[in-house]
Amino acid sequence: MTCFFDRPQAFKQIDKDGSGTISVSELEQELKKFGIYDDAKELLATADTNGDGLIDYLEFCSMLR
Repeated sequence: MTCFFDRPQAFKQIDKDGSGTISVSELEQELKKFGIYDDAKELLATADTNGDGLIDYLEFCSMLR
């Protein structure tokens, strides 16, 4: 499968505070930019494999597979 975007750059764009993780509010804001009003909390929970309530870069990459 070919990736048509720069994953590290996409992660940084969503991670507004530069914490190295994506919070529910950061994910929600980014989804709304694209007209997606799905439940960000539910989506985050699906990707959050370590259960810390955030998406780190490895979880982000796994989510995009």
